[in-house]
Amino acid sequence: MFSFAGVCLSIIIIIIILVLVEVIVVPNVCNKRCRSKVCLVGKTALVTGGSSGMGYEIVLDLAQRGCRVIVADKIVSKNLRNKFIKETNNFDILVDYVDLGSFQSVRALTEKLTNREKKIDILIHNAGIGPLSSGLSADGINLVMQVNFYSPFLLTHLLVDLLKNSESARLVFCSSSIIKQLHSMILFEKFVISNPDKYKYSKYCLAAVADIFAKKLSRFNISSNCYDPGVVNTNIHAQFITSKFFYSLWVTIARWMFKSAEDGCQTAIYLACAKEAEGVTGQFFADLKPLHKPKVMFDEKVCQSIWDKAEKLVQLQTDEIL
Repeated sequence: MFSFAGVCLSIIIIIIILVLVEVIVVPNVCNKRCRSKVCLVGKTALVTGGSSGMGYEIVLDLAQRGCRVIVADKIVSKNLRNKFIKETNNFDILVDYVDLGSFQSVRALTEKLTNREKKIDILIHNAGIGPLSSGLSADGINLVMQVNFYSPFLLTHLLVDLLKNSESARLVFCSSSIIKQLHSMILFEKFVISNPDKYKYSKYCLAAVADIFAKKLSRFNISSNCYDPGVVNTNIHAQFITSKFFYSLWVTIARWMFKSAEDGCQTAIYLACAKEAEGVTGQFFADLKPLHKPKVMFDEKVCQSIWDKAEKLVQLQTDEIL
């Protein structure tokens, strides 16, 4: 049996730990807020993975600014659209199906958008899957690499004409500072299909091509930046925890230690609409500020190799190559 004094001591220790977390840890992990009051009436944004997590919060923010928002996701329902409308009072929200694990699905989406939309002003590549995801895609490619990198690469190419129709378009890629752990001289062939660090590599590849997009598209007044949201409390980390006990434990820890989805998406919102970000391109952001790029992004030979091999793997047609 536990003594009363022992129980009281345990409670006091827990309270002290929680207070320390609240005072010390939370301020350090919480993102700065995007204070921009920019109105986006007349603008059109496409957000991938907008049905939950950071994507959901991004859609809410842009819609509240009056933006026409297209949510591209595997989860497509009238209820999702109605929920956005109810929370933002913006009826100009569309939900379109896309499976980033299929190049055919990506092409079907872009064909639909090309026939329906006049322009796209903001393209936010938010969708992604975690490091524990496994298996191959419908195209026979490592699923993490395809969802996190190849499909966004293809989607951007196929939407370039709509982006060009904007007076000033913005590309935003969700990468991660975890790529700092990678050595610059990576042999690309090693992680095309499988690698235990495929999540890191997918985020590295995304950052690498974001830089090249910035160079290739600047003459069309299209900016391209990537950002690190930090460690965010979303289902991307917890989706493979099957035990109810460990899931509850994870949720409790994540709530105290990690950013909320709303906090994590602030840099994406800043890059998408803030006046201060106008004309800024080819940068790596975190907490609303440009950071010194990870060393691996300075290896131009490797970055270009990633681009060239991705062009072939997603099977770009001659008229789709930038």
